[in-house]
Amino acid sequence: MDAAGLYDCFKQALSYVELDSVSSSKLIGFGCDGASVNMGRNALRGHMESDRPWIITMWCLAHRLELSLKDAFRGTLFSTIDEILLRIYYVYSKAPKKCRQLEQVVEELQACLDQSEFPVSKTRGSRPLRASGTRFVAHKVVALERFIDRFGAYLNHLTSLVEDSSTKPVDKQKLKGYIKQWKDAKILLGCACFHDILKPAAILCKVLQNNDLCIVSAIEAVLRTVANIERLRSTEVEEFSTVKKVLLRVKEEPATTGSVSNGSEFVYQGIELLRYHQGLAFLKHHKSEYVGNVLACLKDRLKDRESARDELLTHALKIVATHGWEKSEGSGFGYSAIEALSALFSTPLQDAGVDCALLQQEWDDMVYYAKQYLNLVTDPYRVVWWKLFNSSDSSKWRNILVLVELIFTLPISNGRLERCFSQMKLIKTNRRSCLGEDRLDHLLRIQLEGPSLEKWDAGRAVELWWKDKTRRINRTSSQSVTKEKDSGSRDKDAQTMVDFSDWETWLGDYAEQDDPSHSDTD
Repeated sequence: MDAAGLYDCFKQALSYVELDSVSSSKLIGFGCDGASVNMGRNALRGHMESDRPWIITMWCLAHRLELSLKDAFRGTLFSTIDEILLRIYYVYSKAPKKCRQLEQVVEELQACLDQSEFPVSKTRGSRPLRASGTRFVAHKVVALERFIDRFGAYLNHLTSLVEDSSTKPVDKQKLKGYIKQWKDAKILLGCACFHDILKPAAILCKVLQNNDLCIVSAIEAVLRTVANIERLRSTEVEEFSTVKKVLLRVKEEPATTGSVSNGSEFVYQGIELLRYHQGLAFLKHHKSEYVGNVLACLKDRLKDRESARDELLTHALKIVATHGWEKSEGSGFGYSAIEALSALFSTPLQDAGVDCALLQQEWDDMVYYAKQYLNLVTDPYRVVWWKLFNSSDSSKWRNILVLVELIFTLPISNGRLERCFSQMKLIKTNRRSCLGEDRLDHLLRIQLEGPSLEKWDAGRAVELWWKDKTRRINRTSSQSVTKEKDSGSRDKDAQTMVDFSDWETWLGDYAEQDDPSHSDTD
């Protein structure tokens, strides 16, 4: 579908929820992914801005985070590990027998290995998790955890499948190749290294999917993530938390064969790791490169291509981030931000009855009040704004508070929309493919926006159902006639039923009926 078709669908959606009659100035932000049909000037964005010049089109931060990590790890060891995670997922996908065998292997290993050597996975089960094909990086982190925790079980089970005579020769060769590749110490240690590098990004990804996400919480989460990844640059790879745990569980044992030159081998969960020292040296050499690539790609992707939009977000952050108010001195603080925002959103603000000439005066009064009576250092910005909006003096700041409400509605991420698509797939399954559009819309609204079953009061729903039409709670005459007919037919059938209490009599009666000598002749 082209941009014009998408824009028509957008207007139809507004009409469907009865918002087409609402003033168009109510729409001040539009969030989407970076597809060309959305972000191009001649695409959906262009159609939106042609009717509403003030609208802000935001490329989803969660989507940009995923793309930045793909750019950072392209052509590195992580590409190989990502492919390994996908392959082992498909080995057990739609294979319940293999999954049962894997669970038995896990139980046997837990019995023979020390608990510290075979940890209990944070995620339940032993089946490999799918890490590819999903947008959010948190899935990859969980899949890496599962692979590291169940590494010995996977390799032992694959070895048993190779020795099983029922396995096809083609599958045996494929599994042998998997085992040879995965026994390389560089793979296991690489999984641990990339798990530590991706963990801060996974936390950021979850923050960007919150329903109550705003510009302040998003920027704070990005800055924390950059700081946490920056610390890894000055940390030795052996000191990474996950790498350190794996190295502590690796045991150096005497070599069982003469193929090992140093006379020892390194074992993890009962599996010999090949080229252990080479793998560890490889990660030491490339660790700084991986961390640097992640930081560079994060900065490149999260920084907006258009400096005007970056400057606008900086202005919005200066107003709503209350932590910076304490350091402000004298008048004039935040004036440039208020001027820029009021100039861009002049039409929405005027339609809301805002007097833009009073914004700076009310801003100075509100900031002075916050410095005098609120704790701007320790109180979170949400608490500060709640106190300001509910203050007895809030009527004096009516105009500036409307501008603040507008800023808080700017779209930062479309994680909530992604969950909407996921819920639609869960609701409209193959067995419910005939669900109508209205029914599907109602079910989605209940699932996404409705209360939980514990908090839901069914009384109102029952009342609406009762008033919808006349309900007949007592038995009607038609039901009585139907029941009488049914009872009469049952009595008639009972009269023609054969008594099976006397088996011999029953057989004799039917034998006489079948005997030709007893048949009547004309």
